[in-house]
Amino acid sequence: MEDVLLESGPIQLRPATIHDLELLMAWRSHPEVYRHFSVQNRPLHWDEHYKFWTTRKNRLDWIIYYTDDTGTRKVGSVNITHLSDEVPEIGVFIGEVTLMGRGIGKQSVKMALNWLRSNGYSRVLAHISKANNRSQRLFASLGFIQCKDAQNGGDLLFEKILDESGK
Repeated sequence: MEDVLLESGPIQLRPATIHDLELLMAWRSHPEVYRHFSVQNRPLHWDEHYKFWTTRKNRLDWIIYYTDDTGTRKVGSVNITHLSDEVPEIGVFIGEVTLMGRGIGKQSVKMALNWLRSNGYSRVLAHISKANNRSQRLFASLGFIQCKDAQNGGDLLFEKILDESGK
């Protein structure tokens, strides 16, 4: 599972490695990125970030690579958690804030959904902050339906049935 490389047009998803930790921490410490995270309300500290990374289980994290006229660069991350459950969860963020709203996150989620489908999953969940209208629109445009408020009160829970048509 760690060697999974996904590619579609100008976007590649490559497995995140320990060599990506500094960049992930920088992205996740930007207020425009973390302001909608339910588990983070401030910039990260290296020790907590490193501990999270080295103890993470049951998940797959990809770095989003984006290619344009200037070359290829890392711009964000998409992850799937709870892989051993019948219904995993998906999340995405664009860390290069100047590229937010350009469809990179949407295409990355589509690629991850295809990976889930090809690996036998039939449903997927997404926890999205009630205040994150952009993310709610993104997931709704991919066929996710809001099913209820999440237990923590600050998130909404969205669900998608992964059908064979690829939609």
